[in-house]
Amino acid sequence: MTQFQTQSTKSSSGWRLLVVAGSTMVIVGFIIGFQTAGSMCGSIFNPVSRPAEIYDTLVGSYGGAAQDCRNSIASMVVPTWGLIFLGIIVLLAGIVVRAIGQSSQTPLVTVQTPPELNDNALVQILKSANNTTSKF
Repeated sequence: MTQFQTQSTKSSSGWRLLVVAGSTMVIVGFIIGFQTAGSMCGSIFNPVSRPAEIYDTLVGSYGGAAQDCRNSIASMVVPTWGLIFLGIIVLLAGIVVRAIGQSSQTPLVTVQTPPELNDNALVQILKSANNTTSKF
């Protein structure tokens, strides 16, 4: 009679925390990326600042408000993309931790012998098996 048992290890939820944190960081990064940089400015993912350019044309100052929009958008690019990339790295780290944790839980095999066989009987069976294979 053979009975299979798996290792009884405490289920770790660290990988879940990493996956949730990474996903949250990516989502927040995209939300920040779509926020406008000012009242007349566009966003990182939609950098159209047409109202600021029209304002500059009407006032007569070429490049004042539009340039401020470009500077505001440029100052938001690195933190936004950094948050998105960091979120992706944390998300992938959670997946790797899960994969490594799953592969380290190898099943243990335990063999139970029937109660009618004792050690001497098993030794005799193994010796007789060796004697029959040596004849060939």
